[in-house]
Amino acid sequence: MARGIWLFIAGIVISEILLMMQGLDAITYTGVPYINETLLGAAAIMFAGMLLLNAGTKHKKYVLTNS
Repeated sequence: MARGIWLFIAGIVISEILLMMQGLDAITYTGVPYINETLLGAAAIMFAGMLLLNAGTKHKKYVLTNS
């Protein structure tokens, strides 16, 4: 579960760094090569982190009873 959290946080940090680079390069009207693909990769890292996070949790079944 902790591995999923760290992977998700790493994906967020990578995504924010890439978006910062894109914003700074937009000031000078230059483009970042392959920015769309790298942002997709960062999103995939976040998705993998969420999958690991959900796979590590234990689900309990709750039964509703009438008292």
